[in-house]
Amino acid sequence: MQLRSGMRVRVAPGSGVESGKTGVVVSTREVKTDGRGVAVEVQGAYYPLRRNEVYVRLNNGELIQMPKNRLQVAKGSQPRRSSSLGRKRASSGSAMALGRKKSLNTPVTRIIEYLRARGPMSGRDIVDDLGVEDVDVMLAEQQGFIKEIKPPHGGVSPWYVVAQTRKGGLGDYDYPHDMLRGYLTAALWCSTDESDESGGEPMDENYDIDDIDQESIVEAKKDINKFIDKAGDLLDDVDPEKAGHDFWLTRNGHGAGFWDGDYPEDIGEKLTDISHKFGEKWPYVGDDGKIYFG
Repeated sequence: MQLRSGMRVRVAPGSGVESGKTGVVVSTREVKTDGRGVAVEVQGAYYPLRRNEVYVRLNNGELIQMPKNRLQVAKGSQPRRSSSLGRKRASSGSAMALGRKKSLNTPVTRIIEYLRARGPMSGRDIVDDLGVEDVDVMLAEQQGFIKEIKPPHGGVSPWYVVAQTRKGGLGDYDYPHDMLRGYLTAALWCSTDESDESGGEPMDENYDIDDIDQESIVEAKKDINKFIDKAGDLLDDVDPEKAGHDFWLTRNGHGAGFWDGDYPEDIGEKLTDISHKFGEKWPYVGDDGKIYFG
C-alpha cells in the first residue's frame, strides 16, 4: 500500500494505544525536526522517520509516526498503487504503449535528472519534490544509478547523489529498473501471506516492496537482468512494468502471462519458454516480518 500526503488513514487494530484512531498522512515538509532529524512534535520520538514510516496527524491534533503496514486507508480515501499494475491485469490496450527504448519519463530517470540538476538531496526531498515513492529511490540505489552519501551539515540521512555515469543512455538504465518494479509488485498482489488456514490476506494489503528482504531483491534483479539478456529484441515493444508482471506470472504458472494473447503469438511463445526455464519462486513472510522468495 502506498500512502500519500493528505490521505485519510486509520491505525490498524493491535497497534497499541493509537489503535482505531483516524487521521491524515502529513508531508515531512510540514514536520519540524531537531538537529538529529527527530520530529519535535511527536511525543516520545527518539529517532528520525524511517523509510517504512509516515507521519499522521490524528483527528485530535496529535502527530504520530507510524509504520505503513499498521495503517489502513480510511473510507473515502483511495490508495495510490505503487505501479500501473492493479489487482486486475493491466489492460491489453495499453500493454504495448511504451517500448524498451521509449520509456524515458520513468521514476528512475526523473530521480537521476533531479539529482544532476540539484546536487546532493535527501531521500525525503526526492520523494516529495518528484512525487515518486520511497521504493523508487531504494531500487534506483540498488541498481547503481544513485548512491547514498553522508548527510551534509548534520542533515537527516539518507542523502543521495548520482552514481558514476554508466555506459548507455537513460533508456538503457530504466528498463531493468521498471521491469523489476513490475515483477515485485506482481509478486505481492497475486500472493497471500498464509496468516490463517484459508491462505490469509493478499500480501499487498499489508506489505509493499519496501518490506521485501534486500537479498531477495538482489536475487530478483539478477533474474530480471538474465531474462532481459535472453529475451533481447523480443522486448523492444513491451512496456517494462508489464514485462516484469508477466515474467512473474509466467514463471510461476499462473493463469495469465506472456502466453495469454496480449503479445504476437511467436513473441509470446518465446517469452513463455524463456520464463519457464527460470523455475518457480514464491514469496513468504519471515519471522522478522520481511518478505522472502522461496
